[in-house]
Formats: sequence, C-alpha cells, structure tokens
Amino acid sequence: MPSNYNLKLDKADYRDFMDSFLLWLPFKSDGTANQRSKKWMTHEDSQVFNHKGIKLVNVLPFIPKTKQNSEYTAQVADLGRLDHLERWFLNNMEVGNRNNNLLNFAMMLKDAGASYATIKAKVHTLNEQSRSPLKRDELDMTVLKSVASKMP
Repeated sequence: MPSNYNLKLDKADYRDFMDSFLLWLPFKSDGTANQRSKKWMTHEDSQVFNHKGIKLVNVLPFIPKTKQNSEYTAQVADLGRLDHLERWFLNNMEVGNRNNNLLNFAMMLKDAGASYATIKAKVHTLNEQSRSPLKRDELDMTVLKSVASKMP
C-alpha cells in the first residue's frame, strides 16, 4: 500500500489500523488482513512493483488512538447504512468535484448493468447524504442527463 508514512505498530494497533483501513476501501475485503502474521502473505507468483508518481494513501485517519481516527470512526458509524462503495464515493465527495464524483458513481452502476431507474435512485440518495448536496434539478440536468445519453 503506497502510504505517506512508514508505521511501526504493535500487534493490537496493527489490527485496529487495518480494521479502519478496510472500512475505507470501496469494496468488502478479507477481514483477516488485520492479522500482522498475514501482512506479507501473497500468491507465490506475485511480484511487488514500486510505481512512481502515484497518489499516496493518507494513513493518519487509520492510526489507532488518535483524534483523526476517532473522527474517522465516528464518520463511518454515521454512514453505516451505506455499502463500502457508496461510503467511499461519499467520503471522496467535496465541493468542486461533486458532479464528477456522482457521474463516476453513476457510470460505475451503468457498467455493472443497473437500469436507469436504479441509477437515478441511487445517485439521488447518495447526493442527499453528502455534506453539501447538489440541487435535484442540477443533478438531473448534468449527471443523470449524461448517463441517460450513454444508456442503450
């Protein structure tokens, strides 16, 4: 995981760190990844690559016993009704990128085979749960209009 810090955690803190990190991922992941003994387990044919120029993961919200982790954990609890993917999109939605973020969410649903009615309902629901939702008309005339034009 390309992170912005090199952490040295004891067994209990590593477990708590990984539990928080797994909640952040946009997909359900193997919960046993929180075991330090499995940290380097990989498929025998796997290779490790060091890519330059990638965005590093800010691990500060996942470090146990910190203010940022307490705030992050409370935020996840508030969004507990959402699945991993919806929570990930919502956590990455800020003023200035809401349209693009909601469009990406809608197109992901389209690519997964969702109907336009399902996409519209899920996009509206996700938008309403954001800290600064777009107006319904704006959402319909931008994001959903773009999705509708790409539907078969």
